[in-house]
Amino acid sequence: CSPRLLVFGPMAMHALRLCAQTSRPLLRAGCFSRARVGGIAGHRCLQSTTPSGDSAPLEAVPVAEAAPIVAKQNALQHWGGIYFELGKGRLSALVACTGATGFVLGSAGMPMDWGNFGVLLAGTYLSACAANGINQWREIHNDSLMERTANRPLPSGRITPNHALTAALVAATSGAGLLAVQINPLCAGLCVLNLGIYTMIYTPMKQTSHLNTWAGAVVGAIPPLMGWAAATGSLPPAAFPLAALLFSWQLPHFMALAHMLRSDYLAGGYQMLPSFDTPKTANVILRNSLYLFPIAASFPLLGVCSWPFAAEASALSMGFVYLAIRFRNSHKDEDAKKVFLFSLMYLPAVMAAMMFHRTSTEEAVHVPCPHEAIQVEHIGKNKAQ
Repeated sequence: CSPRLLVFGPMAMHALRLCAQTSRPLLRAGCFSRARVGGIAGHRCLQSTTPSGDSAPLEAVPVAEAAPIVAKQNALQHWGGIYFELGKGRLSALVACTGATGFVLGSAGMPMDWGNFGVLLAGTYLSACAANGINQWREIHNDSLMERTANRPLPSGRITPNHALTAALVAATSGAGLLAVQINPLCAGLCVLNLGIYTMIYTPMKQTSHLNTWAGAVVGAIPPLMGWAAATGSLPPAAFPLAALLFSWQLPHFMALAHMLRSDYLAGGYQMLPSFDTPKTANVILRNSLYLFPIAASFPLLGVCSWPFAAEASALSMGFVYLAIRFRNSHKDEDAKKVFLFSLMYLPAVMAAMMFHRTSTEEAVHVPCPHEAIQVEHIGKNKAQ
């Protein structure tokens, strides 16, 4: 007898036994297509072999009942993925997070209303998905010309234009309606305003003027105001530093990305500054990186955060400025990529710092309205009497 047979023979037999034990539950679940079918109509009766060599049916699997469930699960997964791409789900989640940050800052010194917080997240997310969906619906032809966007649901034909527009309008109505009914009219009004700017100003401007990036930055600055309005029902001066920070952050973030993809944007027919003026692009990145320093100082000046936040945010902004200067000197894609990657780290870090260092509303700078001053004077006279 061969020595190899003596060694590997028992191992092979053991492996066969393991395979048989493993395949039995798979057969029972109907995982193998080449199974003998018998028994009652509408059921798959899988056959096994007994020790005597006879065939014995395993547990019958009701195919007629299982097939619709599997088909429903597949359909949900399929369309859920398409809707997620259509609404740019990850980007919309970031937008919702900026709105949540505004809510937390506005709630300082008050009990946190977690119900309104959840409604704000849902409404902001739906509205952002709707804006992105309408944007893609209007830019089907342009996206089909770009390598970066050619595989999106609409250019690739995975969803029809009418279906996509309907889904986006449903999301827009649901998001704005939810904020109007459950939060307050100011928050809902800001939501509708943002949808209008994004779909009616920013989207068409992308094909006509390089100033579209600044219009898009306005869109990105409004969600924090929505969050503050949801928490307080008003927009005092303290609500605007976060909006200003979001506006300035977006310009180096997007300009760096557009520089790396300048040829692709040009092929798609989009008028982006980096596609035709690299030196000016570098100046915009550097200038808006420098704006982050006074914006950081405005947080403690308006009583939103304590001064340690300004120090930490300024330290992060120094990294932004350093990378911006490197790109301004080199104009290289690799330096633009460093600016872009740093921007992805900067925003969550600075938002976490501002929530950690937030001050209570009692400490915030408050300029009394005339009727409030009269009321305080009246109360003082009563106390004196």
